Amino acid sequence: MSNDIQSASSTLNIEYDSNQIRSSFFSRIIAFFRNDIDTKHVDLQLIAFGFETGVVDVMSYKDFSVFVSNQTGNTVFFGARIAGQSSAAYSLICASLFGFLITGFISGQVGHRIGNKRRWWLICNTCFQTILIFVVIILMSKKTILPTDSNAYILVLLLSISYGCQVAMAKHLSCPEIPTAVVTSPFIDLLSDPKLFKRHNVPRNRRFFYILLFLIGIIVGSFSYKKMSSEFTLGIAGVVKALVAISFFFNPKTNSQSEASE
Repeated sequence: MSNDIQSASSTLNIEYDSNQIRSSFFSRIIAFFRNDIDTKHVDLQLIAFGFETGVVDVMSYKDFSVFVSNQTGNTVFFGARIAGQSSAAYSLICASLFGFLITGFISGQVGHRIGNKRRWWLICNTCFQTILIFVVIILMSKKTILPTDSNAYILVLLLSISYGCQVAMAKHLSCPEIPTAVVTSPFIDLLSDPKLFKRHNVPRNRRFFYILLFLIGIIVGSFSYKKMSSEFTLGIAGVVKALVAISFFFNPKTNSQSEASE
């Protein structure tokens, strides 16, 4: 009888230990995704965003005569169109401006409430951006919607939503030198930097390599568009975004309370 009791007790202990291990494992997984990331090396990820933004804006300008990330350019196009000095369609300009601004607002405000540096938020946000690009690729490759169609504004809207989310997300990752979508302010900030010629200058280095990779993205996008296709060009951007999403798994968690609460 005592042997049976001991055996039952041993079985219960094993099951309890197993459940405890399983619970501990899932707790660590949940904690991992709920951590705020350390932004020490996030500049590399944002520079990658800058590269693929250059790639996409070449394609969007060639196919739609508008940009999907550079809203300064679209604002100029909008004003010029009102004055009758631009060939870009109102529907395409407005789709890009509307998609970018509305999702920039939504993504930014949601990010503030969730935590702009929360790992799961960064991964999910970037995956969402990537999915939108591949949706556009599928629509174009299957000729469901083409850039010459009257409803091409749908393609522009999807792409601008992707880049509105990207820019809003990048804005709050403690790396103001890399906006991921424009180069005007990084150019001026770089050239007017009082420590421009100092040996160790992280902000200068970030701006320089961001501008360089943005330019390389434009060159790559131009060659890809000319030699391959719009879909292939978008595919380059989509793959880079996917790699950035994966890379957020490897950022260490923040050790700074001040950084964790922006």
